[in-house]
Amino acid sequence: MKVTFTIPEGMHEVTIAKYRDLEAAMAKEKSDIGKVCAAVGVLCDVDPQHVMGMSAADFDRIAKELEWAMQKPKMNWKLIPTTFIHGEEYGIIPDLSDISVGEFADLDKLVSGGDAFDNLEGVMAILYRRVTSKWREFYDIEPYNPKPKDAEVMRSMTMDVALGAVVFFWRIAEILASDSAHSLEK
Repeated sequence: MKVTFTIPEGMHEVTIAKYRDLEAAMAKEKSDIGKVCAAVGVLCDVDPQHVMGMSAADFDRIAKELEWAMQKPKMNWKLIPTTFIHGEEYGIIPDLSDISVGEFADLDKLVSGGDAFDNLEGVMAILYRRVTSKWREFYDIEPYNPKPKDAEVMRSMTMDVALGAVVFFWRIAEILASDSAHSLEK
């Protein structure tokens, strides 16, 4: 039986939900080949039996094409201010100096365990909200009014957008930590 695979080319084709599935599937596997099989199955939406029935040459080719997905994300992602999810445009908080106490407190609660990836869809639901008006590169987003379904919507956000936001905030935290250390020395 011939099976056709659609192989994603990068994080711009992987949603947060699919990335969660990928992490879970790979965590269950002990061997490297098992991890690759799990990755191929999840990322290509293919039944694991089809993966196991592939020729070694096809498997190696697909594994090489998916190496990017089986590594820890690098910290060189660019911030993507707006994105479309289910046909609606979402934008990151346009002016982070105007972040509300509620937004900040909820973000702090979600990342206080140390890893933004543990609550990625929740973090994105705080940072990205529906765009209500737009003019050129400027836009407004809906007011912060958290609802449980917001995080569920963000599970459909692509990982390039999510990683860009995480890296953006990681860099800010790194700069603030460095600046604080320098001012304490003085």
